[in-house]
Amino acid sequence: MAGKAPQTLTYRVSAIVGCVFLGIAALGLAWVFLGPQVGVGPSVHWLQPEATEAGSGVEQQLPALLAHGITLTHPTENAALNQQEALLLANQREPDAFNAKKVVARYELVNATSNQVNLKNRAVWIVWYQNIASSTGSGHDLYVVLDANSGTELFALRT
Repeated sequence: MAGKAPQTLTYRVSAIVGCVFLGIAALGLAWVFLGPQVGVGPSVHWLQPEATEAGSGVEQQLPALLAHGITLTHPTENAALNQQEALLLANQREPDAFNAKKVVARYELVNATSNQVNLKNRAVWIVWYQNIASSTGSGHDLYVVLDANSGTELFALRT
């Protein structure tokens, strides 16, 4: 009965290369699940956006909304709807916005007082469709504001 054949150099090199690739794959998975998510590409973090410090209200404002008397603050409680649900509902309500260059959804508390809207510290999802192409060739933005608990559209603003 013959013993085990000695391992060749090719076998050893391929084992080392395989271990290196396995380590790189493990690091990549750890980065995807545990690394920072800055809104570029798909995100695996299912938590809602973190609230910022109390004194940073100026950076949170969206100029187009501020021009219409709508101010934003960060909520301290979680919404009943998650970000993906808010995006899905907004897309269903505004099918013309499908060709926006960029879509951003923010969970905020909104304060707005006008003839049509009167909201005070209402938890909302603001879905911002940026640079929607129109038939004239010029782009515009669309803000769809959804109630963060029921998903009903409170108002939409084109700029």
